Amino acid sequence: ALNIAVKLGLLKEDTLLIDADPQRSIEVFTNIRANENIDLIFNTVSKFGSSLGKEVKSLQNKYSSIVIDTGGRDSEEMRQALAISDLIIIPTLPSDLDIAVLNKMINLFNQAKVFNPNAKALITISKASPNPFLTKKIEDLKQYIKDKDLEDIKLCESVIFEREAYKNSFSNG
Repeated sequence: ALNIAVKLGLLKEDTLLIDADPQRSIEVFTNIRANENIDLIFNTVSKFGSSLGKEVKSLQNKYSSIVIDTGGRDSEEMRQALAISDLIIIPTLPSDLDIAVLNKMINLFNQAKVFNPNAKALITISKASPNPFLTKKIEDLKQYIKDKDLEDIKLCESVIFEREAYKNSFSNG
């Protein structure tokens, strides 16, 4: 969510990033930037609870893009975001345990389609190991997703690899 908000900000989109994840990593990031006197190129707020959906609806005409970070767990905030978002990005890791989580997210998305029939979703493989000996895990996951023949859910062609430099970049704002 953070990277998407940054990219939209760089494109001069009037963007609001909503931190609805109890981990509050967006808040940590923005505090680092504020303490280092680095300007934000998007607006951000933290929002939890049952009014998230209504508040987003009331703000949709004030921003060209609203990005909601709900974290990677089933929550009231995630379900509200699924019910109102145009595009849902489902990150998944190339591991056997995460396939079960991915299947749950696909089911939640399909349930939300009842309330949000125009929603689309993208599955993105994230935190993949850059070790060339582990590329088979990535290819197996891609094939697993393609074999599901999902409606309104597409697999991103790009893979996000886990890099130490990326993890360290947050402390630099």
